[in-house]
Amino acid sequence: MNIYFYIFWFTLSVLFIFIVFGVDYVRNVYKLEVLIEKIFRNFLRIEKTSIDFSKNFYNYLCHEIMKEFFAKAVFFFTADGKKIKLESISSQDMESLDKIIFSQLKVNLKSEFEINKKFIFGKIKKGELSKEILKEFFINKGIALILPLYQNKKLYAFFIFLFGDIFSYFNASRLSSMNSRKLKEVILDIIAVIKERHQNINMLIMGSIKDYAFITVDTELHITSWNKGAEMMFGYDPIEVVNKKITDFIDPESLDAFYESITKLERTGEVKIFIKTRDYNRTQLISEMVMKRVVIEDIYTGIYLVIKDITKEEIWKNNLRQQAMINKSIVENARDIILLLNEENRIIFLNEKIYKIIDPAVSCIGRMVTDIFPLSYSQKIKEKIDEVKNSEIELSFLNIKILDTWYNVRFFPIKSEGIFKGVIIFFIDNTYLMKTREKVEEMNASLIENLRTAKLMHSTLIPAVLPENETIRFQVIFMPSDEIGGDFYYVDEIHITQKYCLPGETENANKKYYLAMIADVSGHGVGASMLTVLVKDVYNDFKSSLQSEEDIVLARFLQMLNKKMINLNMQGSKFVTVMIALIDVEDKFIKYSSAGHPNAIIIRDERKMDMFGIEKSPPVGIIEDYIYKEETKKIKAKDKIFIYSDGILDPFSNEMEQFRKFLFTLKKMDIAEMKQNIEKEIDIKTKKIEEEEGEISSITRDDITVLLAEIL
Repeated sequence: MNIYFYIFWFTLSVLFIFIVFGVDYVRNVYKLEVLIEKIFRNFLRIEKTSIDFSKNFYNYLCHEIMKEFFAKAVFFFTADGKKIKLESISSQDMESLDKIIFSQLKVNLKSEFEINKKFIFGKIKKGELSKEILKEFFINKGIALILPLYQNKKLYAFFIFLFGDIFSYFNASRLSSMNSRKLKEVILDIIAVIKERHQNINMLIMGSIKDYAFITVDTELHITSWNKGAEMMFGYDPIEVVNKKITDFIDPESLDAFYESITKLERTGEVKIFIKTRDYNRTQLISEMVMKRVVIEDIYTGIYLVIKDITKEEIWKNNLRQQAMINKSIVENARDIILLLNEENRIIFLNEKIYKIIDPAVSCIGRMVTDIFPLSYSQKIKEKIDEVKNSEIELSFLNIKILDTWYNVRFFPIKSEGIFKGVIIFFIDNTYLMKTREKVEEMNASLIENLRTAKLMHSTLIPAVLPENETIRFQVIFMPSDEIGGDFYYVDEIHITQKYCLPGETENANKKYYLAMIADVSGHGVGASMLTVLVKDVYNDFKSSLQSEEDIVLARFLQMLNKKMINLNMQGSKFVTVMIALIDVEDKFIKYSSAGHPNAIIIRDERKMDMFGIEKSPPVGIIEDYIYKEETKKIKAKDKIFIYSDGILDPFSNEMEQFRKFLFTLKKMDIAEMKQNIEKEIDIKTKKIEEEEGEISSITRDDITVLLAEIL
């Protein structure tokens, strides 16, 4: 009976132990299944919502694994070839983790580093792997556990767990030994997805980069990939380079250097060379090439090439060197005297031409520039140096006479980021110019007298008086430039025979019209003045031809003038802009035609301003046989008409809107008052421009002509 009793209790005990361990096993399996499902679900969520999803996922993975395996801290590493990379660290207490890292770890946990190769490539048995890894990482391993992840018998990644007590270590060991295979498989699959995604992103980035050629070749140097940068650099698209070798794009004179680099690559793994390549048109390119061996699963599969076209950079460098040599040669062989001063006005460079004006025995380098010249003009030189030193001007100069030679001395400041660093001084022989100046002045005096005569002739073309009666009134502003100008105007009262008469009127009665014209000959001088005579003759011929209403075709005048100008065969060097108008004060209309001239203005009853002119009509003398057009516009009493040349815009900053706005402020005045105010405004603005621009403005100022008409 005692034997059966013991057998019973033994069986019961074994059954109890089996049930306990079975329940624990099932519970652990369930926990791992829940963990796997949770990891997979959160991987999908993080992948969709995070930009740096791999880092965020690895951090999440470490945190969850740490909780599930009762660890105080977890390190997660991935192994790739000869390299180990720390992907994430998770800890319950960061201060304790810092103490572990600084006191117990052998290695510096930077982003990527090498460790003992023997356990990466499966040369250590799995049972001894944990011991070897811990020995590799830790000075004193403490309570630690390794969870390795293998793929194709090669270490792919691993966790290092650190525990605060032996009980946690025991539970984690039991959990990892029971059913962690599926967990490892899921993690390996996820890591593979992450790496593939990174590879796809990298390929996409490399494929879109246009400044660099990214090319891969196999072991036989046949091209296997070809990005957009390579397509732009060499001129071939990816389809065209299939089965081509990279050597097809290397200049023959660089082939030996390329093959030497291939040999060197076998020892170093990466080589950088400067090489000459050839594009689609066989044009030689100077290229910088980085070559790197591609090794997958310890098998050499080809070469990765990064190529940059540095042709322009090399040309620029060579040009820079050449320019430096040229500059040195120019300075040394220049006919002018050249001095270079530092910020203290001491001479730091000079050419030998300086000894034209100073004693060759005088030592100059390091001396103050004022010490090598006589006092009579050394003070003037110092004043000019101070001027460019203490102001924003980029050039100052003076004329001085040294012995029998006149020099134009020019001072250029040297500045770096706005800070004064010195001065370059040129002494340019100006003797010939100074001696000829007097002769030129004598010639100018004679020329000015001739110009005055021509100007007087031009002034005789301008009408002395303007027509005026109870129906219309005229005023004119005529301000020729200091040179002989090309502006002139005419206003004539003409009588035209009427073909049809009103009842009570005699047939063929005459009707009064007013013919007005402003013309502007291009340029100034005697040539422009001579053309005004031509325009005057054509105008008189046209005016004489106006005998009946059928003759009033203003465009005919422009075509007559255009033909005369073209026959002169001046090849576009001269042309004339014209506005011609016929005013009918009885029937209240204005007929007009223009050729390249500014539009005229009508101010109507103090409220409205109209513009009139023929758009896109070229000046006469440019296009042969051009058909000019004419138009008609209604007018009424109190309308004020302004016909002008483009010179009026100069005082108004060449802005038509400014002139129109000013003109509109005078709308309530009669044209006599308007004339006075316009002349006054022109005078004010011209003086202001001359004060700002000096003599240049008076030289370039154009003629100003404004014809004003008021319907009464």
